[in-house]
Amino acid sequence: MRLTGDPADFGEVTVYTGFLSQVGILLWSGAASVCFFCGKVLPRSIVDNRFRRFLLISGVLTLYLALDDMFLLHEKVLPHFGIPQNFVLGSYVVITLAYLFGFHRTILVTNYRLIVFSLFFFTISVALDVFKPFDYYLHFFEDGAKLVGLVNWTAYFISVGKRAIDPDFEEVGKPENSTRVA
Repeated sequence: MRLTGDPADFGEVTVYTGFLSQVGILLWSGAASVCFFCGKVLPRSIVDNRFRRFLLISGVLTLYLALDDMFLLHEKVLPHFGIPQNFVLGSYVVITLAYLFGFHRTILVTNYRLIVFSLFFFTISVALDVFKPFDYYLHFFEDGAKLVGLVNWTAYFISVGKRAIDPDFEEVGKPENSTRVA
């Protein structure tokens, strides 16, 4: 029953308990799905290959972060096995920096403002989680920042996916305001 039942069925919790967390899982899942789908349907060519790789690796990263968020890997599971939460969060910073460095050219030809906003709000959320500068509504601000980051993360990958599978995909590598030559 505990494996298959709804969490609201166990204990004295209201039906809206964990609502924003569940919305977050939906956003993570949506972003990962868009990345995997668009990465898979892109035509195979030299131009598309960097976006295919970017989308597929972004999908893997997003799916892992969704699983971490859903099962509290960095907070509960990995520390249970002796891996400290701060080590896990530090490894996420290293992985994120490697991801950004490895795909910076691809990111720069997209609507990168969304991913910048996303990473900014994720940073606020993690900083509040690690440093706990105050107790007053800490979870509200921490989870609120994460949710704003997730909305931007999902919007970013929707925009990248749309642009990647658009019939005018050849224009992706050119500056946004370039004109098409007939």
